[in-house]
Amino acid sequence: MSIIQDLRLYNGGHCETTATGTLLFHDDIELSEPMMLGLGQGFG
Repeated sequence: MSIIQDLRLYNGGHCETTATGTLLFHDDIELSEPMMLGLGQGFG
């Protein structure tokens, strides 16, 4: 049983983008993996 109902998983090539993509998908935000890698670099 999932704690978050109707969780859509993002299938990414990196653990950072998979986690970020899954969280963003939950809020109906879909970004490409390169965009998420760029955002992660900016946050870091």
